Amino acid sequence: MIGPKTSKLIALLDELAVVLRKLDHAHWADWMMESARSLQAGSFSGITHLLGAYGGMGSFNDILPGLVGEQPDNDVKRARELRVEVSALAHEIAREAEFK
Repeated sequence: MIGPKTSKLIALLDELAVVLRKLDHAHWADWMMESARSLQAGSFSGITHLLGAYGGMGSFNDILPGLVGEQPDNDVKRARELRVEVSALAHEIAREAEFK
């Protein structure tokens, strides 16, 4: 059974994928949806896959950097917010799973 944190993460991933498609980042949108599908199926591999997007050169962290002093449009701003929120929640779920 999927817990409330995982359900929230799936919803955030769905939203993030929509925003990423608007921003022409289909590869990362597909990545997020693959993670969401695995989580929906009850597989912890969704967390592992998701966290694999963060870190290293060419990672999900490298997109949407923006320029200092520029006001981002709403989609870019929301994508940035979701990127941080998704990472934090995935790490929290991963930490809690280590103790079960």
